Amino acid sequence: MLFLPGMGVPRQSYHPAAALLSDHFHVVLLDQRGQGESDWAADGRYRVVDYGADLVAFIAGPLRGRKVIVSGHSLGGLVALWLASRHPELTAGLNAEDNPFLMSERGYWEGHWVKPLFEAQEARLRAFQASGRDPAMLGRHFADERAVMPRQDVPYLQRVRALGKQLSILTRRGVLPADAAEQARLDGAYARWLAGEPLRNRDMLPAGVLAAAPAMSATMDPLVPHFAVTAELNDGFPHRAAMAAVRAPTLYWNSDQDLVGVLSQREHDDNVAVIGAHARVRHVVADGVGHLIHAEQPEFYARELAGFFAGVCIPPR
Repeated sequence: MLFLPGMGVPRQSYHPAAALLSDHFHVVLLDQRGQGESDWAADGRYRVVDYGADLVAFIAGPLRGRKVIVSGHSLGGLVALWLASRHPELTAGLNAEDNPFLMSERGYWEGHWVKPLFEAQEARLRAFQASGRDPAMLGRHFADERAVMPRQDVPYLQRVRALGKQLSILTRRGVLPADAAEQARLDGAYARWLAGEPLRNRDMLPAGVLAAAPAMSATMDPLVPHFAVTAELNDGFPHRAAMAAVRAPTLYWNSDQDLVGVLSQREHDDNVAVIGAHARVRHVVADGVGHLIHAEQPEFYARELAGFFAGVCIPPR
């Protein structure tokens, strides 16, 4: 079972789930080109087809050509879909974790509410490199970026629901306000956000998150988010056609619509129908869970994977 993290997501975020899954599968966690402990691309290219070529080479080399259950989160899910659609001989199963299918393609991407996230990330990383990789610079940029979670482009009552769920996630992670003064600051910010005021990360997030989050992308090549911003990421890789080509058993996840909603529920359902026309598919809607499903609910995540794939693709070892 081969895991591909999302953009700016460390492979270590899989450790709790991987420990549980290792009773059933040989688990491999892979940093993709341009982030984590992998090298930056010598050719400066970060398209899905480039990540996919790396993945095929990895399977042919260290994995000796063995078929894999390929699991991808976000960006990693695009690469996992590429492998499942282009190389069925290498794919025993596909686990698609809250992937940005369709929305990051040319034509759909312009004007999407998620695009500013990637523009800010690229600017942050370029400033970081220009500063001589000063961690303080990385932190300041992140703190000053527009807060986008919970979402701001929804009606008031949905913002209330989203805020409650987001606070529940922070509580589960143990990332709580450090003292009464910080709690008062956040309470005031949440009230302003519910009233419709755009805020920055420094307003909405506890100090612990502000301190830790920038380090997740400290080793990333600024060209990684750049290829997302320009939509070059998906050149030569039409998602709907790829989904129609999948033949491997597929576990398809989407996060809580109140928390993320990168795609509409109708779009998620339609994607599942396209895959399900030719492959066995199970659709899991992760209520109360944000984009990082594997990290926020590792027990639930591992249980679903083990239940769906164990004995379906390969026998437990």
